[in-house]
Amino acid sequence: MKLFKPLLYFCIRILPSLKMNRIKVFIYRLLNYELDPTVIISSSAKIIGNINVRVGRQTFIGHETLIMGGLSNISIGNYVDISSRVNIVTGTHEVDMVNIRTAGKGIGMDITIEDGAWVGFGVTILPGVTIGYKSIIGAGSVVVDNIPPYSVAVGNPCKVIKRFNPKINTWERSVI
Repeated sequence: MKLFKPLLYFCIRILPSLKMNRIKVFIYRLLNYELDPTVIISSSAKIIGNINVRVGRQTFIGHETLIMGGLSNISIGNYVDISSRVNIVTGTHEVDMVNIRTAGKGIGMDITIEDGAWVGFGVTILPGVTIGYKSIIGAGSVVVDNIPPYSVAVGNPCKVIKRFNPKINTWERSVI
């Protein structure tokens, strides 16, 4: 299989951008990533690394999005919209102030994006983060901490600016 990986990635890249999704999903499944057959994924998006990836029903993954990491899990729920140029990265390093390199031993930390979330253009999602149910991450944000369900969060570092209260069907402002 290792010999065929470059060929499979090449096949994905030459397919039309937002067409032939069943073929792209089939190829990613050959690469041992778990994508629901209804996923729509751009040909310029990349899933790479020694990671377990699960993507749920009717999820959209936009142009030039990068999903990568090592020895970790990425779980993307159902009905999630991920815009273009989003980076979802599970890999990081332990800090090593003793040896010559500060970036010590490499580690992987899981990432979860729950059902119905919307991730804006150019967002970076860092290791160990969970983005809650139906949350919205504003364009260009860097997500370093968990985002609760029904939240709108923006910035670097990403902070919640308002939350939707489903019990009373209204928005509530957060104190930043």
